[in-house]
Amino acid sequence: MSKYKNSSLLNDQGGGRQPSLSSGSSVLGISNQLPPNSLFHLFSTNNQQSTTTPTTVTIQPPSSIISTPSPTANIGGIPTTGSSSTSAVGGGTTPTNSNIVVIESNKEDDKECGTILMEINKGIRSGNLGEQIESILFFSHLIKFHPSPLIVNSVITRLSDIFRNTSNTVKYRILKVFQECSSEIHKVSNIDEVLKRIHSVILSNDPIARSLSLRVLGSVPHLIADKLYIHHSIRTCMQSHDQVELEATIFIMDKLCEISPLFSDSIIEKIHTVIQNVETPPITKLKYTRLFRHMHHSHSIATQSKEMLVGLLDLYPSVGFVSVILDTLTNLSLKHILYIDDHIKFLKNYGFSDSRVVVKVIALKCLQKLAIISPHSQFPIIEIFNIIRDTPSKSYREIKYNALLLISILSQSQYTKILELNQTNDNDLIDILYQYSLDYDFKLSELSIQTLVNIIVESTDNNNNNNNNNNNNNNNNNNNNNNNNNNNNNNNNNNNNNNNNNNNNNNNNNNNNNNNNNLIESILNQTVNNICVILKTQFTTSTANNNNENKSSLNKTSIFLKSIIRLIKKDPKPLKPITTTIISLLNEIPYSIIKSLFHCLSMCIPMNKSVLNQNGWFKLILDYLNNLIIKENSVQLINYNDANSNSNSNKNIINGNNRLITNGINKQDCKYSIPMSIFMCIYKTFDENNQKIQEITEQLLPLIQYILENPKPDQLWSCYNLAQLSQRHGFHKVAMVIYSTLIHKVESECNYLWLKGLLSIATLENEISIFSITTNKNKNTNINNNSKILNQLSNYHTSIVSLKASSQQERSLQFQEDFILLHEKHLFNILNLKSFLLECNDDDDNNNNSCNEILLKRFLSKSLIFRQLEQKYQLLLTIQSKSINYTVPLDTKQILESFIFSCSLIVKLIDLIVINKSINNNNINANGINIHQQKQEQEQRYKQQSQNQELVNYFPLFKYCEFVQKKINQQHSSTITNPISFLNQVLNGLIKIPMVYPSSFYSKF
Repeated sequence: MSKYKNSSLLNDQGGGRQPSLSSGSSVLGISNQLPPNSLFHLFSTNNQQSTTTPTTVTIQPPSSIISTPSPTANIGGIPTTGSSSTSAVGGGTTPTNSNIVVIESNKEDDKECGTILMEINKGIRSGNLGEQIESILFFSHLIKFHPSPLIVNSVITRLSDIFRNTSNTVKYRILKVFQECSSEIHKVSNIDEVLKRIHSVILSNDPIARSLSLRVLGSVPHLIADKLYIHHSIRTCMQSHDQVELEATIFIMDKLCEISPLFSDSIIEKIHTVIQNVETPPITKLKYTRLFRHMHHSHSIATQSKEMLVGLLDLYPSVGFVSVILDTLTNLSLKHILYIDDHIKFLKNYGFSDSRVVVKVIALKCLQKLAIISPHSQFPIIEIFNIIRDTPSKSYREIKYNALLLISILSQSQYTKILELNQTNDNDLIDILYQYSLDYDFKLSELSIQTLVNIIVESTDNNNNNNNNNNNNNNNNNNNNNNNNNNNNNNNNNNNNNNNNNNNNNNNNNNNNNNNNNLIESILNQTVNNICVILKTQFTTSTANNNNENKSSLNKTSIFLKSIIRLIKKDPKPLKPITTTIISLLNEIPYSIIKSLFHCLSMCIPMNKSVLNQNGWFKLILDYLNNLIIKENSVQLINYNDANSNSNSNKNIINGNNRLITNGINKQDCKYSIPMSIFMCIYKTFDENNQKIQEITEQLLPLIQYILENPKPDQLWSCYNLAQLSQRHGFHKVAMVIYSTLIHKVESECNYLWLKGLLSIATLENEISIFSITTNKNKNTNINNNSKILNQLSNYHTSIVSLKASSQQERSLQFQEDFILLHEKHLFNILNLKSFLLECNDDDDNNNNSCNEILLKRFLSKSLIFRQLEQKYQLLLTIQSKSINYTVPLDTKQILESFIFSCSLIVKLIDLIVINKSINNNNINANGINIHQQKQEQEQRYKQQSQNQELVNYFPLFKYCEFVQKKINQQHSSTITNPISFLNQVLNGLIKIPMVYPSSFYSKF
């Protein structure tokens, strides 16, 4: 039977497995076959007892002494002062069962800890060194299991006593306990005594023992930050000639300099002297030099450290020292913002003037750190571009790469300065970016494209903001002119002059914005052309030459693809030429790169859904899919069967030297995966029309059925993911076909029921979409289709039963159940409202005015239903948002907001009908509410809701509701001639919109 790999869907037996404490497993992950002197059984027993419910002791006082209990204050279940744990004659209090349980549990824990301590002490007193080390090992386990102050204090004190008089092997084991439990040592009450006992070992003659003592103290730096006697001993250890002790000294100095201003001030001169000493080894000097990055606690210390480091540059000009010193100076400058500009000038003067490649690269990397923290500082942009232009191309590409990376970082904040410098230098800067965007080295090319895209995006936003500000200023000036007409003549002249000046300034700003827009437009066009050239040259060349570097550089997180996505989100126009180039190269680019390119397209298609539905591009994509899945998989199937038939042979069927490529598809690249990114592009293109969905589904089903009939390793799990993707975009028939096959390939019952529920949902949604496709003006046909949809709604409850049956304690499906129920109510109420509107049309034809008040009451009841449904969707979204350790996926939030939007829109349209029908009733509705007041409240409520829509929503339901809302705003509520007919059209549109499911619907599985 086929299985999924790395998934709980097919390998899970009845849900998530829990680790068992029997048959060879233990709490610490060690087998129960323990050595006779092992102490692991103590922790295993302790954990098993702690997971069970403590026995409740019931105290029943005699009836003659029972008194009314007085109020007591409990903290954490333990009685405070004034309460008693036992009954007293003449007016005591009777303890509650919960308090008794806590007290009994605490007593059991104390007994267990006491037992463990006794057993550990026996091992420590043993003459066997192995038993001593094993016993000390369990001290850290004891602190982890019982981190109470009493246990921590006794254990750490005991270890400090042992540390003074024991071998270095045991000292090393004690060091590990301190390092593992460093976050709990602050609970020790007599910490000074512990530190003195550890510090006493520093006075020994053994350098290994001294180094272990230093590292123990370095594991708790916050506790020794102000201990002067320890600081003095550390300074003394700096004179040691033992390398191990010296390493430990530098370790504890690094920890202390970071947190202790007192120690930093006392040690800075000593460090400088040691570095300048001729006898100090160069490696030790480098390690001491790195300590200066922590000398930032005061202005005087930071200035002194900076002067010392600059002096060391002249004293030690080698590449190793210069690299460490420049990096240390940069980290020191980042701690003080006032030093950043000076340090940038220093890096420019020192690093750029040095002829050594490594020094220039280090200077550029230091500038990159500064640009990330302080992007608006005074960076030498012209000098950086000169480095890019003047550096030779062959041997110094690392310099060019780091310089372009620095410009890319700065282009997000200093784009205005780059454009200004570009104009003053005859467009040399942008031309350099154009040149390197077409460089044969793809790393340089994608950085140049990223810089150009940053300039385009940021400049467009800036110009839009300036235009808005100018428009606001013009409006304010017009208002001032109107006000001036009502003022005195003397004031009018001054105000008019000011307004004229403001208008001139606004005109100048508009002219500048127009010039910038023209420049940005030209940069945009050239950038798009360069992107298309890169697609044609970089990756097709890599296929021909079998260049693995370029091939592996393009993935879903590539800078090049991220830049394209950012550009398209700002301006969708370039999507068409980029898509044209990608589709024209389908048979020339390797499959691994095609996957990444289509992933990029899937992120951009929501901005322009018609991009694939033109020029026969979809047919080309479908042919590529057919070639990829059917033809190539058939060859792999033959090889796969040959491998299985020859069970005694371990030969590799695919020869590494024979990498056949047919139409750009590499056999080893394909393996057995399904091109999800291509399916994603198709789904996002056609997910707004049920009729289109049905047409595209019929063309995709042969490919899906072929995969299901000839499954390869991992393909079944990919098919399950494809079914989820299909349901999330309204292609329910594809999901139905996949689930109907997978349901027979699972092992556990809960997974079978889960797939059965998903299959029922997919079948139901597919049937509803088929009924909703028929758009006939015949009223009887529409009524018949609506009745068929209503008959199908009861099947939602069958799906819920299957999903609930698959739910277990480790896997909650409450969101899935609530979402399905709300969707069923939403669809049922829409159909119910449609039938009610047909009755209203019949009443209008009969001109029965006596039923007007009854109709108003029924309309108000419908409005109330959709208000309540809107509140339930909002509650579901709120519950998801407030879940602990769970972030609501963006698509889930947008889908729930779409349903909230649709309910609110229906409520508004119903209110318009009520208002129009109540005009003849003296502006009073059926509940006696003033219609004008109701209208104002409705408009105000909807304005507030529209202002709260912060995220851009690309789902079909939301876009349709947004379209209807714009129609209402254009026509105004008072000018809609027949609101009932308008509402009926809106409801027909809502029914025809494909149903999509959020990703959270599958996340708990």
